Amino acid sequence: MFKATIAPQDPMILQFVPILTQACEILREEYQRYCSGAAFDIVKKSDDSPVTQADYRVNSYLTQALAEISELPLLSEEGQQDQRHAWTDFWLLWMAPKSFCISAPNSRLISVWSEAV
Repeated sequence: MFKATIAPQDPMILQFVPILTQACEILREEYQRYCSGAAFDIVKKSDDSPVTQADYRVNSYLTQALAEISELPLLSEEGQQDQRHAWTDFWLLWMAPKSFCISAPNSRLISVWSEAV
């Protein structure tokens, strides 16, 4: 689960916390759907690695939500890749089993770990 800490004071982080909370909720919903035996899409990418509907759903949500608080693009494995070489500043999303990390502008790292992921 989550570990309690002192509340952040940075304005960007304060805007970001509800976004992360919703991203975790999306992953929890997808995990419950998977565990219930409901239809759950998993496809293989060209490198034969799996990508799930949960990956796409969280990526889509974060792309939209971050665009509302920042003009910076989101660099992620499931996102648009065509213009990334021109970006000097961006949000970075990295997902792994049971966790995802987001690197915010100015090298702030926000890590989320969840049993439900």
